[in-house]
Order: sequence, then structure tokens, then C-alpha cells
Amino acid sequence: MVCTAADYAWFDERYGRLSRSYRLTLVADLSVAEAALRIGGTDPEVLPGSSIVDGAAPAHTVAVTETPGWALLLETAVSPGAAALPVAGLSRGTTLVAHGVAGPVSSFLWMHDATEELAFDPARPWRRTGRSADSQVGVMAEVGFPMDADGHGESPAALSLAFADYLTGVRLGPDELRSLLYLRVSVEPGPGEP
Repeated sequence: MVCTAADYAWFDERYGRLSRSYRLTLVADLSVAEAALRIGGTDPEVLPGSSIVDGAAPAHTVAVTETPGWALLLETAVSPGAAALPVAGLSRGTTLVAHGVAGPVSSFLWMHDATEELAFDPARPWRRTGRSADSQVGVMAEVGFPMDADGHGESPAALSLAFADYLTGVRLGPDELRSLLYLRVSVEPGPGEP
């Protein structure tokens, strides 16, 4: 059974501040150390999830942890136009699913081996790009995405979490983001990164 946005309504309810400014990236078969290396992470510091998720610092933070079979990268305080992590390098030889919200802008990306499979704005999922742009339309509708300009969807974050759950098999629970241990790193945008 496919999760729907209703299954992830807790994200906006319990993580209100985070849900307005985050980027969550899942990368298959990478360790925390390899994920940190691929993004050029420096100055590593191990922190509990509560410090990352509920942290008072308004500055952009990049933290890496693991879930079974996947590295999970959580960015907080993401501002519109902020430099993205080097997703092509992160997805080299593996699968990557990333989504986030920065102010009024939301995004969803699915890549395999540095190739874009599907990219779209969760608020406007009828505008899709990528090699597999139309391959998941039925699942997207089942998750709750409005599939035409007349539809109205749920929260972009809840929709994205539910669709990422389908694509990765990683089901996050309401307390999981707080209970995980993270490696917080500093990341400088690389040449040519947006």
C-alpha cells in the first residue's frame, strides 16, 4: 500500500519550523562517512537529532545520518536560492531522492547514477522533467499530488515525504528525526554548483 500525504501530516505539525525550510536527501548504499566525503563535508561533529531538528541556530546546517540501506542528509534553514548539495556526485553509482522547501519554493528530485529520473515542484507536479518524468504519475496521484493546475494538494513536505517513502522504502516516523544521531558537517559550494 502506498503512503499518502496524510501519513506524513505529522511533519508539519511536529516540525513546523523545519518544514518551512529544509532539504532531505536519501542516497542508497552509502555510509555516513562516504556521503560526507562526497559533499566535501569538513569539521565533523556528532550531535543528537534534537540538536539538529530543534536547534535554535538559524544558520544553514548539513547533517548526515543513516537509515537501513540509505544515508540520510538533512539540511535545515535552507533559504531560497541557497546552493544545493552536489547531487550528481552524490548519486554516482547509486540512487538519490531529495526534496525540500525553501520559503515559497518546493522541489523534488529522483536521480540514478547522476541522471535525472524525475524532477518537479510538489506544488505543481504536472510540470515534470527527467528521463522517467511520466513513469510515476499513478503513484503520485495516489500519494495526493494534484496532477493538474485545477487541483489543490496537501502540504508539499508531507506529499514529498510520502512519495520518497514509496521510491526508497524508507518510512520515517514522527520521532525518528529527533532520535537519530547525526554527523554535522560544514559544506562549501563547489565550482559550478547552483
